[in-house]
Amino acid sequence: RRKLLTELGLLQAGMSRLKEATQHFTAALEADRSDPDFAIRAPLLCLYLEQEMTEEAVKLIVGPLFKPLLQTAPLPEDPSSGSSTSSSSSLSFHAKGRRSLSATVGQWTRAMLKFIKVHVLEDHKSTPKNAEKEERELESFFQQAKAQNSFIAEFLSFYPAFERHFPLDAELPPLEETRLDNPERPLREALEYLIRYRQTDIWLETDAGVRSFLREHLFEQEDTATGPDGQEEPPFKPLPVDLKKELLTRWRAAREDAMKLWAEELAQDASLGAEGEEGGEEEAMSDPDVAVEEEKSEDSEAAADAAIDNAEKSFG
Repeated sequence: RRKLLTELGLLQAGMSRLKEATQHFTAALEADRSDPDFAIRAPLLCLYLEQEMTEEAVKLIVGPLFKPLLQTAPLPEDPSSGSSTSSSSSLSFHAKGRRSLSATVGQWTRAMLKFIKVHVLEDHKSTPKNAEKEERELESFFQQAKAQNSFIAEFLSFYPAFERHFPLDAELPPLEETRLDNPERPLREALEYLIRYRQTDIWLETDAGVRSFLREHLFEQEDTATGPDGQEEPPFKPLPVDLKKELLTRWRAAREDAMKLWAEELAQDASLGAEGEEGGEEEAMSDPDVAVEEEKSEDSEAAADAAIDNAEKSFG
């Protein structure tokens, strides 16, 4: 019965019958609350968000089905990233794949919910100490989500560029046919989350500035990541050289458009900053604090230019 309910839930979700799909997944979860094959938790969580069922989404993400997956950004073969009843050796090939996808969905959903709390609702300002704590957690959650799947970060931050190559109504091949050791797997998981689970629109509707926030915090940070050899790592993860030509070509083309979009948006930001500086020039001459802010703005622009130069190294 659980298997049938799960299949019905997937069918209804694919047809955008959200209420019916949620009912079927909920009934399947009641049949076995451990979700031993990882078939229910990820699609159910995404359905909650599509229907603005935030309380249910929060309850699920902090509960036992996702808690082990969110302790760190787990590797696909990390046995601790499953439920307490499912060890790595006992999971089937398909269940291991669904566990990896569940970790990706969980990490990015947790980051989204924290973003809404801190930057949209501003529910974190009960005390200065709590505000500082919540903002640190937000930064940490985004970094963990990017570590789990950095391709989602690219897609969301530069969505207008990626939309041309990966429209939201695109037909996707079944993810379960892509093995965990397949170099395509991280990109396929990103597309599964963003397109099949319809989470792109959920992200973009959280706040008008969400793309700018993602871009600034995930790709324009002053503290540039370094690799094992001490060299600066490009902000975009290098694409696997043995990726299928069709997917590789499309993602590379999307990145090229993303680079142009990035440059345009940085130019717009600089233009707006210049207008503000021109209007406040006289005040800056008499106020040393304003002068300091102008210096910080110039440093920020220089850091962004350096980030774009590094990003060009990502097209290998």
